[in-house]
Amino acid sequence: MKKNFFLLLPLILFQSSLFAQCGSGGCPSGAVNVLPAGGTIAAGTTYCVSGPINNTTAYTVNGTLIIQSGSVTVGDLTVGKMGSIIVNGGGRLMANSYTGEATAPASVISNVTVCSNGYLYFSGAINPGETNFTVNDYGMFVIHGSWSTIISDTWFKLGMGSIVEMCSSFIFQSSSGFFTETSGGPSYVVTRGAMANYAGSGYLSTLGDGSQIRWDISGGPVAWVTHPAANTCTTASCATMLPPGSVDNGLCGSVADSYQIFLLPLRFLDVEEQLSGGDLLITAALGDAIPAEHMVLEGAEDGVNFTPTVYTAVAGAGNSYRFTLPAAAAGKYYRVLAIRDDGAVYSKVLPPSGDGWPPRPGQARVFPDPATNFVYVSTAPDEIITSAVVINCMGQVLRSIPLSAGKTAVRCELPASLPAGIYFIRLMKNDRTPLTVRVLKTP
Repeated sequence: MKKNFFLLLPLILFQSSLFAQCGSGGCPSGAVNVLPAGGTIAAGTTYCVSGPINNTTAYTVNGTLIIQSGSVTVGDLTVGKMGSIIVNGGGRLMANSYTGEATAPASVISNVTVCSNGYLYFSGAINPGETNFTVNDYGMFVIHGSWSTIISDTWFKLGMGSIVEMCSSFIFQSSSGFFTETSGGPSYVVTRGAMANYAGSGYLSTLGDGSQIRWDISGGPVAWVTHPAANTCTTASCATMLPPGSVDNGLCGSVADSYQIFLLPLRFLDVEEQLSGGDLLITAALGDAIPAEHMVLEGAEDGVNFTPTVYTAVAGAGNSYRFTLPAAAAGKYYRVLAIRDDGAVYSKVLPPSGDGWPPRPGQARVFPDPATNFVYVSTAPDEIITSAVVINCMGQVLRSIPLSAGKTAVRCELPASLPAGIYFIRLMKNDRTPLTVRVLKTP
């Protein structure tokens, strides 16, 4: 009996539709896992490859190219406005030059996406044309050659903790800002060569004076670019403007390369439990290659008041950990606490095994019940829920519940202002069949 529920990521939040392009759950169904010998990724096709791959083939990308994992080296890249290159976490793509389709108007998608913990390196020049770039949270992008764009309708999005290292000349055209920040946290830009703005004076970021980009200008001051003074460095040593743990030795790529080995914030990829013979197995997988210093399994009878258990985690492959409990312990709620010097994070809550978990098709369960400020609503693994709302005994809708595609458990917040009493959570399946569960809210 195996249950996969939704994942809470309290330290790294992957917001916006852009992040939906990234994924570590394997290649999409129907994707080709070998690069085409002819050098063309046609529209409507998806190639999903893993390294090591080392060739000098030039590729024209009008479909989708995914670097799933490992190191992949290719030649020049020519990308159409509907073409998409995605470098997933743990993947590395090294290419020569990049030429984007130059026909107006600008692309409406991210044509190059570096996912969290992904790495992209261009040894040659970049001429983006009418194509767009995104570097997601903690992604790394190094451009050894020049960057030149003389249009102003495209975008370059930066996530929290991302690093862009430009080692040669950088030319752009924008008075309102070249980079668009997608979080409230810092990101990092290193420019080593000459810069020019065809729009005249302007901002480095679309956030203007509110930008959180830490800008290290190794090539010296640029008078016509406006950026917050506190986030700008033009001196010989700009360590305070660099990502934590990174080092700039003056060589192209040194900042991004050193950043790769720094401890990324702890995050859970998945936590699951499974009854196997006389054992209850609880397995937790962390989302980076750095091991946790402590893994603590906490249990609760009611799903709310958790305390540490006596069970010890055994480390496995891929930074995963397993707790082995007797099957008799399956009646409790569990969660895992991962601890390291750079922080600590809880996993999602696992409900009791057996006793109707997971629910059968056409059923739904809530826990904890009674509840104070939140409940989890769980459905059968294959159930597709399209909407969910909280209603009172009069049938009035009090609030809607945000849903995440493919999840079998949803957390529902119960506002403190909501009086104690009996409420109902109504879920609508994709065939328009409702599921309704009762919950008792206590003060």
